[in-house]
Amino acid sequence: MACRLYNSPKGFPRTAAGTQTLRVKLASTSARCVFDGLKPGTYAIVVHHDENDNKKFDTNALGVPLEGYGVSNNRTYAVRAPRWEESRVKVEPGKDLEPAISIRY
Repeated sequence: MACRLYNSPKGFPRTAAGTQTLRVKLASTSARCVFDGLKPGTYAIVVHHDENDNKKFDTNALGVPLEGYGVSNNRTYAVRAPRWEESRVKVEPGKDLEPAISIRY
């Protein structure tokens, strides 16, 4: 499972520029990505199940995902990519944030 943290709408959700990326092993049907030491602010998270472990988010010729993916606030669509405005979450000082992200296949 690849987890990517965006700190701005730039490149969201397609590019890795200016992001933090973690790769974690799946434990049955779940995984946990922990981004330590985040400063308070607004972020968005994209996760994808890298089923073939090629370190890429595979899509077909039309850009349709071939692997499972999800975003913070679980706004995934069949015909368009999620938007920053609907996927962002706020990290507040002294508080942990644990968004549950569902994977869409």
